[in-house]
Amino acid sequence: MLWSATLVAGVLLALPYAAPGLMAGPRAPDFPDQVEEVVLEVSNMTCRSCEVTVSRSLTRLDGVQSAEVTLDPPVAKVKYDPSKVKPEELLAATEGVGFPSREMIQNLIPATEEESDE
Repeated sequence: MLWSATLVAGVLLALPYAAPGLMAGPRAPDFPDQVEEVVLEVSNMTCRSCEVTVSRSLTRLDGVQSAEVTLDPPVAKVKYDPSKVKPEELLAATEGVGFPSREMIQNLIPATEEESDE
């Protein structure tokens, strides 16, 4: 029994960076209280590299949870914590890497004739 305690103490002394992880309890997930989504229409994107550049510019902002960028249509769907980042900062981030964007207004798709008859 004494040899096992000695072994554990030796490992903890040899690897001090492992001690906090072994001794700490479960961590609470880091979820923001409020998440909003905005869709940005992005200009000047022509290739997959452009998508990656726009995505990285957005996800590097503190408060951005995710950025799904597509070339066709050229949009970025961004989930963010409004207490940490504002939509204007998202627009500035894409413009800063050479891809100006503007916020798209949702639910402006006209109804089809079939839907309007119902």
